[in-house]
Amino acid sequence: MQAGKLRSKIDLCRWIDVKDGAGGVSKEARPYAYDVRCDDQVKSTNQKLASNVELQEEIHTIRIRYRSDILPKDMVRLRDGRLLSIEGYPMPEGDQKKRSLIITARYTGD
Repeated sequence: MQAGKLRSKIDLCRWIDVKDGAGGVSKEARPYAYDVRCDDQVKSTNQKLASNVELQEEIHTIRIRYRSDILPKDMVRLRDGRLLSIEGYPMPEGDQKKRSLIITARYTGD
């Protein structure tokens, strides 16, 4: 993988339980890897109407250097603050030398 193609940065996030002040617990996406260099490409966009609210959906293909700690339940945070959910297991790209990883992620928002 050529380093010059990794022009964007993302944060890899994982859901954790956070105690609120009233004794309850809520889930929050907290980064476990900051400023991961990547090549982010939007593969498709779609707009839907759900419950009289228009939602935008985007599918991203993100290439990063190989790492083995990414799970399908993790999230990707873009520089603009949007959270994308990872679809399935990230796949090593091309050869079996595990130089790079392809992550397919989905954003559904307004």
